[in-house]
Amino acid sequence: YTDPDYRGWMHTSRSQNNVLIDDLDQDQWEMVGLRRVHGELLNWEAAADSELVRGRHTGYAPVGILHTRTIKRVGGCFLVYDLLDASRATENHTARWSLHCPQRWVEHARGGASAEGLIRVVPAWPEQMSSISFGQEGKAVLPRATENGRSDAHQALYQVRWNQPLPAGSRCEFLMAITSDRHQINLVDPVRRWRHPTGRDAP
Repeated sequence: YTDPDYRGWMHTSRSQNNVLIDDLDQDQWEMVGLRRVHGELLNWEAAADSELVRGRHTGYAPVGILHTRTIKRVGGCFLVYDLLDASRATENHTARWSLHCPQRWVEHARGGASAEGLIRVVPAWPEQMSSISFGQEGKAVLPRATENGRSDAHQALYQVRWNQPLPAGSRCEFLMAITSDRHQINLVDPVRRWRHPTGRDAP
């Protein structure tokens, strides 16, 4: 955290596994220097074979957008559901579901992507995406030994982003299934068993 380049990167929304709104950073202060924006935990459930956590934040409140995220583990798969509510927005935006990896991403059928040997992601509703984009930005600090004896090492980060229009006064949704690329898990089954928080089923 003493690296000036890394410090500038880690405080941006782009450095997080997050849903981005255009190229904006989430607002971090309710009152600058006095009170930070905090997320709200809405639900947390734990069972023998699954866990679920749901929370929301107001970091995009200045542009009229509320973000709620639900994460559910089912066996060896994580389901991540994001709801972007732009009912108070006055301008059109683009929501970008973003994920980082220290290895290049490769696009697959049905709008999915993987980083070989590491991670695989499949969207439940690929028809809602306007595009998928790939990039390289920022760096990660990995806890491993280096040649000079230090315990950290910088490594490039690669991004994959699923893009979806978010018109003013509307809402958009992402439901993404995530698993290790080392295991051949059929992601279609857990996605189909997903129960939408408002009653909608995944296809």
